[in-house]
Amino acid sequence: MARTTITAVKELLSSCYDGSSALTPYIDSATAVVSRVATCATTKGKTLTTVELELIERWLAAHFYTKMDPVYAQKRDSAGNGSLAMAHFVRDPKEPEPFLNGAMNLDYSGCLTAIIKRQTARVVWMGK
Repeated sequence: MARTTITAVKELLSSCYDGSSALTPYIDSATAVVSRVATCATTKGKTLTTVELELIERWLAAHFYTKMDPVYAQKRDSAGNGSLAMAHFVRDPKEPEPFLNGAMNLDYSGCLTAIIKRQTARVVWMGK
């Protein structure tokens, strides 16, 4: 069950969201990842609060949305009004993934970063 809401994700996205896409698939994806983060954090002895998990999920859902519908400074509306259809990206080149970075900054356990980067620890016994 999702920790965040469509309204919360819309508010975070603000003017980046034009309402043309459903946010539910992105929230569902974020929920799956954040559930793994919660399990990982508990395994590491670090408990994330429900508020922290909801915020991580909200920022991660916004990230997933912007990966599928890139954030433009301006878009044409359905009537064709507005500026160029291929307007420049809003994103700061120094921070190419602002919503993902926001989610990772909220996770003090480091589990989200490890999951995103697919990092795992392995131990190999080489003998004596």
